[in-house]
Amino acid sequence: MGVKKLFQRAIAWFQATFTDRTCRDLQRTWTGRAINAVSFMMVIVMLALWVTLFVILRDNLSSDSLAASTVTAVSCFAFFGGLLLAIVIGGWLGNALRRIFWKILVKLGK
Repeated sequence: MGVKKLFQRAIAWFQATFTDRTCRDLQRTWTGRAINAVSFMMVIVMLALWVTLFVILRDNLSSDSLAASTVTAVSCFAFFGGLLLAIVIGGWLGNALRRIFWKILVKLGK
């Protein structure tokens, strides 16, 4: 299996498809709307985890005997890089969970 085909399968797994009538009907209910909010909630959870881990990391960095400018540069890079990474990972996890929950809802709805 080529890398391109593997990449396309990985992307297809995270895409949501709502084509049949059952999915569209479920999407209008409160349960469907709550399931759709899972992605957003996972991003918020990952951001909260990252900020907590960053505070711990920053305390450890400042206790070492490094130059102040080095600590500042590393902290800035780690904070903003970690924020972006947390958003991406949270979105991927949220979409995966949402897709699993949708499959369960569709099976229960039929």
